[in-house]
Amino acid sequence: MIGALWTGISGLSSQQQALDNESNNIANVNTIGYKASRISFADQMYQDRIGKGSKILDAEKLYTQGNLKLTGVNYDMALSGDGFFTVVNTRNSGASETLYTRAGNFRMGDNGTLQDAAGNEVQGWMMSPIDSQNDVTSTNPNVSVFNTNYNKLLGTKIIRHGTYVETITAKATDYTTSAKSDTPSIFSGDGSKTKSSKISDVEEAIKDYTFWLQKLKDEPDASSATSISQISQINFKSGTDSIISKDGDQIYVYINGNKISQNFLLTSAGQGFREDLWNSLGAAGQAAEPAANGLVNPVPEASLTEAQRAAYDKAASKIATYKALADKISQIPGLVATMAVDSGRTDAFDVDETYIDSTNNGDMLKGIMQIKSLIPGKEFTISEVAEESSGTTIQGNFQTQSSAQKGSGIAALETSRDA
Repeated sequence: MIGALWTGISGLSSQQQALDNESNNIANVNTIGYKASRISFADQMYQDRIGKGSKILDAEKLYTQGNLKLTGVNYDMALSGDGFFTVVNTRNSGASETLYTRAGNFRMGDNGTLQDAAGNEVQGWMMSPIDSQNDVTSTNPNVSVFNTNYNKLLGTKIIRHGTYVETITAKATDYTTSAKSDTPSIFSGDGSKTKSSKISDVEEAIKDYTFWLQKLKDEPDASSATSISQISQINFKSGTDSIISKDGDQIYVYINGNKISQNFLLTSAGQGFREDLWNSLGAAGQAAEPAANGLVNPVPEASLTEAQRAAYDKAASKIATYKALADKISQIPGLVATMAVDSGRTDAFDVDETYIDSTNNGDMLKGIMQIKSLIPGKEFTISEVAEESSGTTIQGNFQTQSSAQKGSGIAALETSRDA
């Protein structure tokens, strides 16, 4: 009976030591470099094939990878994977004593050597001079992306994710000197921009990029979604023929509460323009235009009446006016305007249509313009589109085909970067 009691007591004693071990693990939960231990039990000697209880065989250290923590302290280091820091204790005796630790909370000692928290000196060796071409391998994509021409730093942030840290850097060439105005004869009505407006566009894009870069730093693990640019169309003819025809008439559009207007530009149509316009109208347009604008086949040229020539001059003036307004809108930072037409090349104005940019004279005469935001996710508001002539105002139509949508996370940053 007494033996049975001592056998039970040996188990209780072993479990008490196991609890002491777990208590020690808990007590050291914030000890830098601490490795938890676990108890290994073993049964005791046997008498007549009956065991006499249990005992502690060993307290094993569990050398598993601990959590890495950002401290912001310059001398702090951490080991990822196998290995130890080597430190030497020379304080207690003349002979140096070599110790090993996983704790990397180092400091600069009074004698100028790197030490651990107990004052033991961290060991290492002198390195030979580094050959940056052969000894250094960088995983930073900026090394291959940027060269010396990228001399403008647009923004850089250290992004601390839950399990890793990354540095995102944005640089650019000197866009203030490389930007050039578009040639009016080529780009008028098709996103024509001056040098200053291009620089303003880039600066607007930089503001948007730095906003998303800061946003990513504040919310590094936010869900990822791309931003979408707004695309809208305006139509001056509004299902009827245009009323602008003479000096003093004008067309206008309100964007973000600001009126952008263009006076009617009186233009003479040359023979080349007349033939191009007639051919670009196509069969359907050629059948419709005599009723709408008085246009007829300009060949032979000599057969045209003065009224017919005047009709071509009016058409050329309308196109020039539409293109000039598109160019003015394109000067607004972050916007670009182009003459456009629906994919079926009709007078249809429908949000479900696909609109394409076009500087075809027959297409531009329809009076449809497409306005896009160069900054993904940035909204602009169109409130009125109209033509004015002799005190009469005819309202046009406008629609938003693709609404601006702000993204989130890394995808929103990448969308802004690409823009």
